[in-house]
Amino acid sequence: MDRGAAVLGTERGVRSVGPPTFDLHQVEEALLINHRLFNGRPMTRAEVEMAVEQYRGFLRDHKATGMPEKFSVPSRVIDRVWHTHMCETKQYAQDCHEYFGQMFHHASILCDGGAKPGDW
Repeated sequence: MDRGAAVLGTERGVRSVGPPTFDLHQVEEALLINHRLFNGRPMTRAEVEMAVEQYRGFLRDHKATGMPEKFSVPSRVIDRVWHTHMCETKQYAQDCHEYFGQMFHHASILCDGGAKPGDW
């Protein structure tokens, strides 16, 4: 069994799936630049690689739990990788359809007016 597979028990609606294998090289290169724009310092290559692996784990876990409509992004760095991936719109759409069989949309309670103080 793949060590990275999410296995939490089918009795809870979770199935074993492998992490996505699509190429995120462009995302990694963009993160080396855009993280500095948003956070004032660049990410090291090691930080980028770790962030991308965490993002792959987030995608794997989301797929393993049946792609629930409501979910939380586990960290800011994963959200930053996700946003960077979405900037390459054609590639992101292709990757989503290849891995999930559908688009994985980003809907934020901060953007739809559903946020309350303390949610951010």
